[in-house]
Amino acid sequence: MHVPKAEDMSGLDLLVNSCLMPGFAGRSLPEWTARALGEGLAGVCHYGANLPPEGGATDAVATNA
Repeated sequence: MHVPKAEDMSGLDLLVNSCLMPGFAGRSLPEWTARALGEGLAGVCHYGANLPPEGGATDAVATNA
């Protein structure tokens, strides 16, 4: 997925990105999500499917940080 750089986004795009918190599939943070976070994405939502069976939310966040 293409993630535009912040300097290439309009003011409206930047405002929208600062409000979005998409989810993602799997237990690893997708590359596009990591790039988007660096360009102003507000955050991501972790759901039950993102968590390892034994570790819980703390381990998942530490792995993706």
